[in-house]
Amino acid sequence: ATRDPRIIIVGIDDASLDQYGPWPWPRAVQAQLLTRLNEYNPELIAFDIIYAGETATDAALVKAAAETPELALPLMVERLRVDEQHVEVLPFPALAEHADLLGHIHVELDDDAITRGTYLYQGVGQPHWPHLMAAIATKLTNQPFPPCTEPPQATLFIAKCHYIGVPFAGPSGTYPAISAAMLLDPDKTTTSDALLRQSLANKTVLVGLTAAGVGDRVTSPLSGDHTPMSGVEFNANLLSAMIHQQTIQPLAGAIPLVFACLLVIVCSICLPRLKPGVMIMTTAALALTPIVVSAMLLATTWLHLPVATAAVTVAAIYPVWSWRRHEIAWQFIQSELARIDDESATWAAADASGGQSLDTNALLENLNALLGCKLDLETLAATENNPDSIRSTALSAAEAALLADAKLTLTHQQEEQTGLPGEILAAQISQLELRAKEVRDGRSVGLAGLGRMSAGVMIISALGQLRFLNAAAVKVLTFHEPAREELAFVALERITPPLGQTWRDIMRQVVLQQEGVEFEGHTPAQQPVYVSAAPLPGLAVDSEEPMLYAPHWVVTLSDLSAIKTAQAQREEALAFLSHDIRSPLTSVLALIRNSEETSTLLNKIAQYTQKSLSTSEQFLQLSRLELQDSFEMYDVAIDQVIYNAVEQVFFLSQEKNIEINLLGALDESSETAYAKQGDDSLDDPTWLIANGELIERALVNLLGNAIKYSTPNNHIDVALSLDSQAVSIDIRDYGHGIPEDEIDHIFAPFFRSSKQQLAVNRGAGLGLRFVKTVAEKHAGSISVDSTWGKGSTFTLRLPRANPEP
Repeated sequence: ATRDPRIIIVGIDDASLDQYGPWPWPRAVQAQLLTRLNEYNPELIAFDIIYAGETATDAALVKAAAETPELALPLMVERLRVDEQHVEVLPFPALAEHADLLGHIHVELDDDAITRGTYLYQGVGQPHWPHLMAAIATKLTNQPFPPCTEPPQATLFIAKCHYIGVPFAGPSGTYPAISAAMLLDPDKTTTSDALLRQSLANKTVLVGLTAAGVGDRVTSPLSGDHTPMSGVEFNANLLSAMIHQQTIQPLAGAIPLVFACLLVIVCSICLPRLKPGVMIMTTAALALTPIVVSAMLLATTWLHLPVATAAVTVAAIYPVWSWRRHEIAWQFIQSELARIDDESATWAAADASGGQSLDTNALLENLNALLGCKLDLETLAATENNPDSIRSTALSAAEAALLADAKLTLTHQQEEQTGLPGEILAAQISQLELRAKEVRDGRSVGLAGLGRMSAGVMIISALGQLRFLNAAAVKVLTFHEPAREELAFVALERITPPLGQTWRDIMRQVVLQQEGVEFEGHTPAQQPVYVSAAPLPGLAVDSEEPMLYAPHWVVTLSDLSAIKTAQAQREEALAFLSHDIRSPLTSVLALIRNSEETSTLLNKIAQYTQKSLSTSEQFLQLSRLELQDSFEMYDVAIDQVIYNAVEQVFFLSQEKNIEINLLGALDESSETAYAKQGDDSLDDPTWLIANGELIERALVNLLGNAIKYSTPNNHIDVALSLDSQAVSIDIRDYGHGIPEDEIDHIFAPFFRSSKQQLAVNRGAGLGLRFVKTVAEKHAGSISVDSTWGKGSTFTLRLPRANPEP
């Protein structure tokens, strides 16, 4: 602020009090001081002294006041008692008559006990008294201040209006002051007198107390740890500001609040988008913004913007948001650790605490076998300083790396924690980093394993984007690896899908219905491949519930060339068996039967030849059936198939005098049943879609075994039953039965019983295997219920042509 050189202070300082006595001085002495001031022709004299009440020496003061050209006197508004009414204390009447200007000299103390300004108008009930400095400034500049428009109040308490701030020119002592003792000195020299005349002529003189400990003193914003400012110097600063129109006007209304809210909003929007290092700098800049804006406003427009609330609020956002970020980071780390634990439990065995269960002894044994040493956990933990001490020869680079990783795994040691010691968030970050490394290692191992698989693997998103393609798939497809963003159908369409389907049909079934699809296709080079498309289920983002569709699906491509070659070789072997082995046996058997010679030796040769021919025939039938992916299926009356099978074993049953009883849906006499074999008018026959020849051959095998392992003069029961889904054929004999420990093995190929009672009739062990294969090829089943010494019941169950709902 500007210090007006036309304003000068005459101070009643410590030197004046030493020479003329303590304050208050007799008014005659004060009158002498006023008279001496008038001798130097000042433009205006203003007293910062309250003249309340009359004394015996007032006449001289009144006379001096009457001789003063321009005199300004103060008044005071004070309380009579605490919490009681205010009164206006004016100069005593005789003196007030000669005052050209009257006004109050009150100052305002802020909440921090610092004086920064005052009110232009004050008074009891109505602020009708201007500030004395305002009255003087109006007199000197002829520029009146705006009047107070507040209406009178029905109260005897003080009323105020028009607060203004004071721009102080400096701390206490900035304004020059002339000692009152110098003016009152009758022996002053000519030089002193000339100096006083030069200092006081045509000046505005403010007279007041400046002595320490006497009179009013205020603490200004510039006081600091220095001496408080006297009241008369405060008024000098106020008068200079009013003359130069530099008084500070506080921004009124909602402007400060809007500005503070705007800063808070900007800070709240910016901080979440900034990195920590930039965030603290931005917060500091935004906190300093109100200070800079306030200083600029004050320097250009003398408007004051309160900055404390805005600056403190903005500065407080940083720790609040830092806490929030810390909380978010903590929750994220905890949730990630829990998720990693849950995921690791799906592919690694877990112990009771949720961590991976390690068989430490077994792992140590493997480590010792790899390194050729003998380590225990204690020795392993002590190998950090000297790893070569574990054996006589030095470790290779690969062995040293293996030892370091094994130590980390087996001793559960974590890497050194970064950050502040004892900082729990840093410890959690370190733990998350270790777990993330385990996940990365597991992912690398998994991807490497998929990449090196002999079968082709493709992982595809629900929308058909290619996520993974291993080298085997590229080889099978004879296709250069496409870019990751290309659709997978660029590669998939090189495989022929099943007849009547497209790859998008397969994708719809896998992704939306989450059902697997398997089929045999061919590459463009006509290479046979086995294709399996399976969904990869996932969990919804915001819940632990499974997703309603498969977010990814996997396609595996298996090269069938080797299998097809093996099948061709097997077909060749079967052809060799059929022609080069069976034909000579048939010829030998024909020669023996057509020979006129008979002997025991020829009978034995015929018997063994027949047995070898029967075994080769069974093997050939079974092999061809197992190789067939499909065979002819047609409508079959199952009861007719049963009659045909019974007829084929009729003579074999007659040799042992064994009667075959037809029960259930076949409950008719044998003669009647055989009589109806060619009749198409059977009552309610049970129909199947099947291969009648294979089923008939299977039933012949079952009936032949029942006859073979039954004692002579016995019987066999054949029953046909049906339900809503299938037909069941039960063949029960009352022969030797099957030992309990052999029941689970009788359908295996080449299985033969070890019981002595069954050794006589032991065959090649292929008959029941053939029956089981026929049942499985028809989507049916074969089961047995047997008790040793009491007989067996075989049940062949086949699905009906039109099952009832």
